Amino acid sequence: MNNEKETISKEEAAAILKSVDSTKRDAIKSFRIPLLLIAGIS
Repeated sequence: MNNEKETISKEEAAAILKSVDSTKRDAIKSFRIPLLLIAGIS
């Protein structure tokens, strides 16, 4: 039983890391264009 719980928590951790990674990529994409515009204006 204990091994099953550890496996589940590892799978949950992997899912969370994937979610965080995709959120980070989305944030980078959304901020990249305004930063280029600010750099172009200045």
